[in-house]
Amino acid sequence: MNAPGSRRSFRFPWREPKEIDADLDDELRFHVEMRVAELQANGLSAEEARREALRRFGDLEDARHYCRSLDHRRAREDRRRDSFAGWRQDIAFALRQLIRNPAFTTIAVVTLALGIGANTAIFSVVHRLLLDPLPYVNGNRIVMLMRAASHDQMVTTPTVDLVEAWQAGSHSFEKIERFREDEYTLTGAGDPETLEAGLISATMPGFLGVHPLLGRTFLPEECAPGGAAIVVLGYGIWQRRFGGRTEVLGQAITLGGRIYTIVGVMPRDFDLPYFVGGAGRQVWLPLVVGPTDVGIQAIGRLRPGISAEDASHELTAIMATLPENKSGNREFTGLALRPQDLLGDDVRATLLVLFGVVGVVLLIACANVANLLLARASTRSREFVIRAALGAGRGRLIRQLLTESLCLAILGGVLGLLLAWRGLALIVSLRPESLSALDGVRLQPIALAWSLGVSILTGLLFGLAPAFLATEQRWGDALRSSAGGAGGPRSSRKLRGALVVLEVALSVTLLIGAGLLVRTVAGLEKVELGFEPRGLIDVPIVLPKERYPARGQLAVAFRELVTRLRTIPGASQVTLASGVPPRYGVSFGELELEGHPLAGGEKVSILGFGAVQPEYFHLLGLRVLEGRIFDPDTTGNPVMINRSMARRFWPGTSPIGHRMRMSSSGPWQTIIGVVSDVRIPGRQGGTSELQTYSPFDGSFEQAQLLFRGDPATLLPLIRREVSAFDPLVRVRDANAVDSMLDGVLAGPRFSMALFGAFALLALLLATVGLYGVIAYSVSQRTREIGVRIALGAGAPAVIRLVVSQGLRLTIGGVVLGLVVAAGGTRAMRSMLYEVSPLDPFTFGAVALGLTAVAVVASYIPARRAARVDPVVALRSE
Repeated sequence: MNAPGSRRSFRFPWREPKEIDADLDDELRFHVEMRVAELQANGLSAEEARREALRRFGDLEDARHYCRSLDHRRAREDRRRDSFAGWRQDIAFALRQLIRNPAFTTIAVVTLALGIGANTAIFSVVHRLLLDPLPYVNGNRIVMLMRAASHDQMVTTPTVDLVEAWQAGSHSFEKIERFREDEYTLTGAGDPETLEAGLISATMPGFLGVHPLLGRTFLPEECAPGGAAIVVLGYGIWQRRFGGRTEVLGQAITLGGRIYTIVGVMPRDFDLPYFVGGAGRQVWLPLVVGPTDVGIQAIGRLRPGISAEDASHELTAIMATLPENKSGNREFTGLALRPQDLLGDDVRATLLVLFGVVGVVLLIACANVANLLLARASTRSREFVIRAALGAGRGRLIRQLLTESLCLAILGGVLGLLLAWRGLALIVSLRPESLSALDGVRLQPIALAWSLGVSILTGLLFGLAPAFLATEQRWGDALRSSAGGAGGPRSSRKLRGALVVLEVALSVTLLIGAGLLVRTVAGLEKVELGFEPRGLIDVPIVLPKERYPARGQLAVAFRELVTRLRTIPGASQVTLASGVPPRYGVSFGELELEGHPLAGGEKVSILGFGAVQPEYFHLLGLRVLEGRIFDPDTTGNPVMINRSMARRFWPGTSPIGHRMRMSSSGPWQTIIGVVSDVRIPGRQGGTSELQTYSPFDGSFEQAQLLFRGDPATLLPLIRREVSAFDPLVRVRDANAVDSMLDGVLAGPRFSMALFGAFALLALLLATVGLYGVIAYSVSQRTREIGVRIALGAGAPAVIRLVVSQGLRLTIGGVVLGLVVAAGGTRAMRSMLYEVSPLDPFTFGAVALGLTAVAVVASYIPARRAARVDPVVALRSE
């Protein structure tokens, strides 16, 4: 029986609630019995003494409840304090262990940093482009309103009357805002400059939750016809042309020949959602919609709980209620598009594939560090024996080892953040023009949270198995084992081998993916273009619509302008066109051939289209295969087609003289010539296969001025001649057509570079992992190898023994990797061009190459094993 008060004298932590309650009952019973004994000594009977003791004590149940709550609270505090103290001890011990082994710590931290850094960088890109692409209040609910042709899903901007109908009848949106983009020529002080302009309503800044950096934005009456001519500057031009001075407010500038008053300055990098460019407009003007305006752009904010698909259905339903004469809207469906939808399937697939790739790299890094921990744990058996002898249970040892793993992971995460920061800057600097949205990618707080989560998860992932395996063996066996044993527990050796097989398999998968992309880019660069891009220069020219409002005026102005430009020495072949490869225009509708219905009910709704002058074909080097080129005196409605279109619709016969049109209500066009095909790398079908050419008639205020020569010499002369013709005509920067074609290849090259870099990183990690396992195995088998040599085994036999071990692991990983790649590369189908996802050459080359790398990685420790001195090896035992 316990002595009275013994439980009160010794308070042991980690008591269970039942133990606390029992102690409390014992203590209260002790107090009551002591009082009863005292009263009995004063002459009361036992029954009277108990009744009086309970009366003096008061409400016993209330006291029991009060004391029990105090005891439970104190026990919880003691448990928490002891737990924190234990974790502090674990962390301090883990850090001492890591500092004591700098080589191991450095290798493990750098390995993890590479994996975590790659994951954080690509996650930042995926988050910016796919998860949260609009940095505005409730930006995840902002969508762009478009319409798509019902027959071919060709997407285009809505009409003004359609947006007004949506604004009036839609219930899926909190608000719908209209906007437009344009260009204006800034004249006055300094050289004329073409500025990008955003035309917005007075309520647009409030809709986006944006406030001007200086001054104000627009008032409602300023956005009405006849409103005041005011302008809000973008941050960039405010700094560049006005030195960032606050006195800029109230000053006047001339845009497009009209004087505007500056009333405000927008914040740095402000731009509207879905504007192309990403660098911010240079000026902002009030949006004034006139009675003759047709096209407009619109965005809307969805109500909470409404999806983009639901909104699209409502937009389409509203279009169906409009009269037939409302711009043909019944031929279209409404679309509410998120920024992710505008990226295109190829870009989305590329981002997701890259996200998977860096996840694989992280798995390989984890497998590498797990191998390091397993090897290190097998050398710490005696330490674990001593700790167990001092009272540490298996759970306590596992917790200590997991603490060391988490410390490694967090250190790797911190270094990984630095690598992610620099890696993001490199990715942005190398990004192609089509991914201009990457300019806004930064390491946001969400990326820091992601990095922390990944660090903790990887710490558990690579630390859990080594911790369990390191503490599973019997301590007596550990004391009897020696450094020259077989390399630790059998389960530990099996796991190390399995991890190497996994690393090799994952590396094979990534290398095959990278190899397919390399073959894709090589194939794209070998495409026969059908024209000569070298030395071909494209200069966009825009006539001021306020000066030439009618179509006939545009045609006359363009004709006079090109006549003047051809007088410039070296520019005799200057010509105008609506586009140049790879920037073709398109026409859509439904192709109809006179007297020649399409076979099998086939429908063709998109054709490549170019409005060109006769000199265009000679300048590009397009051969006339049949018929003739139209000339300025050609009458009627002529059209020229390419060879692919002629072969498809008039096989074995001549298309010359046949007529075609793209709409049942459109004019018939007579085919007068057939020219050679133009192929654009990476584009298959659609606009690149079927191409038509019509005479350039100045239908729009913009045209492409094409010539061959040195733009540094000719462009100043062209600008001078254009300015003499009309100072308000805008001449943009020259584009070399071969550079534009390089831009088409920039996306695949960018994907190839990232994929290849991560694949090579995976190969490096896998090679290091294989080398480490083989080298560790050799060090553990020193006694066995010494005995073999003492018994007569030569160096070649020892080398074969060690290399065969590495080859067995490698071949297992290669076979597994080929199987995984056969399924995984199907996800890359949209990224490939004329290369099968199961391309045998790529699969075979990767398998042979990785096997060769494995032989080299195994040969180095094999050579060291062959030099073992048997006397020294046996003496060390």
